[in-house]
Amino acid sequence: MAIKITYTDISTNTELYQEIMSDEERKALETDMLSIFEWISNAWRNKARQCIDSIVSEVSEYDPKKLSKNKKIEIVRIAQVKTAAQRQKALETLIAKGI
Repeated sequence: MAIKITYTDISTNTELYQEIMSDEERKALETDMLSIFEWISNAWRNKARQCIDSIVSEVSEYDPKKLSKNKKIEIVRIAQVKTAAQRQKALETLIAKGI
């Protein structure tokens, strides 16, 4: 059984990305984990937590380890940060200019 994983913008119901996991990939993963879906969910949630802590450290004087999740979310919501794509483009521009 192949599995289709779809990412959808819940505000607009627009499909953003689709990934098909082949039967062989699913079979291989199931030899190492009890639930593929729990593993995927845990992976992105943990990465998001790490990024949130990084943003809090970068834009505030607070230690993210000492703040509630709600306080950290509030800080991230108002933070002026660049996306990885924006930082990459700026770096490529500098490299192209020989800087």
